[in-house]
This record gives sequence, C-alpha cells and structure tokens, in this order.
Amino acid sequence: VDTIQLATRGDEAMLYSSRKLDPWLKNYLPNDPFTTVLWVVAFVVVSTFIKHGFLMANTMLVSWVAMNISRNIRLKVFDKALELDRAQFMSRARPDSWRKSRARPTCSAAAFRAFSAVR
Repeated sequence: VDTIQLATRGDEAMLYSSRKLDPWLKNYLPNDPFTTVLWVVAFVVVSTFIKHGFLMANTMLVSWVAMNISRNIRLKVFDKALELDRAQFMSRARPDSWRKSRARPTCSAAAFRAFSAVR
C-alpha cells in the first residue's frame, strides 16, 4: 500500500513540475526539428572554439614556464662560471674530464659535487 502511495505522489510531483515548466519550455525551446539541429550544431561549434582557445592558452603558459625555468638554470650556471676563477673553472669544465667521467661509473659522485655548487 505504501509503495502505491509513494508512486502516486511521485507521479503527481512530476505532473506538477511539468505543468510549471511547460510555458518556459514552449517560449525558449525551438518548435521544429531543424531549428533544434541548428542550435545543437551552433553549440558544438562554439564549444569547440572555446576548447581550442583554452588549449592554446595552456600551450602558451606551459611553454612560457618551461622557457623561464631553462633560462633561470642557464643563468645560474653562467653566474657560477663567472664566480669561479679561471683555473678552477677549467678543471671542472674540461672536455677531458667529461670523457673520463662517462667512462668510469664512479665519477658520477664527483660530477654531482661539481654541479651541486651551482645552487
């Protein structure tokens, strides 16, 4: 008995809301199918343009951040190279030491110590 009463109350609520919304729907929704299709197509086109605008903004922001990070690292390395005296810089940045450090796996700690001074 309770389920029948609940179903009846649900149907009455649905009927009440549909009667309340009916004037609004008739005023603002298109009446023929062709106009409905036109509105859907226009919505898809506009939303696609908005999506592409957000994608372009995302790409520009990510590239700007990446460029700033790489520029800051490059400036830190360059400033550290200017701080070092020439003999110390040449001992750390010689191409021979790079080849040797690649040949020996134990030189990775020395390379880390040399470039940790950049910070």
